[in-house]
Amino acid sequence: MGKALIVLDTSAVISLGCSGKFHLTTKIFYLNSPMRVKAELDDIAKQDDEIGKIAKHILGKNFIKFHELPQNLQDAKGEAESVNLANELKTEAIIIDDIKSMKKLEAKTKIPIWFSSFIIYSLCVQKLISYEEGWSAIESMKTKREWKKNLILDYAELLWGELR
Repeated sequence: MGKALIVLDTSAVISLGCSGKFHLTTKIFYLNSPMRVKAELDDIAKQDDEIGKIAKHILGKNFIKFHELPQNLQDAKGEAESVNLANELKTEAIIIDDIKSMKKLEAKTKIPIWFSSFIIYSLCVQKLISYEEGWSAIESMKTKREWKKNLILDYAELLWGELR
């Protein structure tokens, strides 16, 4: 199986960075984001906290190919630009952890929109990490992002449900 072409928004990049498994995603995915996401990550990287350090690390490793969109496809929000980029590149999926904008974005594309938890699950399926390591990565995302119960975690529980 070849690598899948995906687009990530800022929230998904940070979530995956919090998992401690971001580097492994490049083994099964070609990672792409619009320049708006890079700008948002640059802003986050200026913060002197754990999330800021995660953003700085990811930017420093050049894991993601950033794309400048034509003016008519640019948007003030990274999520919207991510959908526009995915449509342009005809990617296999869009990874977005912004739950509030999900419904609106789904109407703008036929490309599947996944949560970052699906990427961690994919690492397990591809045997790059064990399912136990995957669930630990989800717990790390939850803790570092300070998530309460949400759709991303519900989805992860569904994916791991049969295995636990």
